[in-house]
Amino acid sequence: MTNEEYLRIIDLYASNIYKIAFCNCKNKYDAEDVFQNVLLKLYHENRKFETDEHVKRWLIRVTVNECHNIWSSFWKRKVAFITENRPEAAYTDGTESTRCLNVVQAVKQLPEKYRNVIHLFYYEDYSVKEISKILRLKESTVQTQLMRGRNLMKQLLEVWNDER
Repeated sequence: MTNEEYLRIIDLYASNIYKIAFCNCKNKYDAEDVFQNVLLKLYHENRKFETDEHVKRWLIRVTVNECHNIWSSFWKRKVAFITENRPEAAYTDGTESTRCLNVVQAVKQLPEKYRNVIHLFYYEDYSVKEISKILRLKESTVQTQLMRGRNLMKQLLEVWNDER
């Protein structure tokens, strides 16, 4: 891969990589580490990608794997982080931006398996079939995770609205 091609790919997909990393890692520091690791892996990848969509899928898969590596590391498993039970957005007024922030916070609160399929389906506009290929899951599993993820988000948003 040439430097020009590498830079073009970064321009196209940097925001996607970071969004997925942030959604999975739940903090900017780990997301930045994942982002950097993914870009390094891309730089050292010797394969020739067929299309931009192929590159995007590869980047998503590597990003999800890197996030999993961070969460399964010794440090993350053994150290407890203090987190708030309610997102900051729940304390603001009922504007449209607040509702969007609540949805983003709800997605971040989901377990990883639901968070990934929700992100890929709603934010990246992938179909269930495409998500199943990217995450190497059965289509029925993706559909189930989408349904359960939506239900959990609905419960979270209802709780936050009731607390206001």
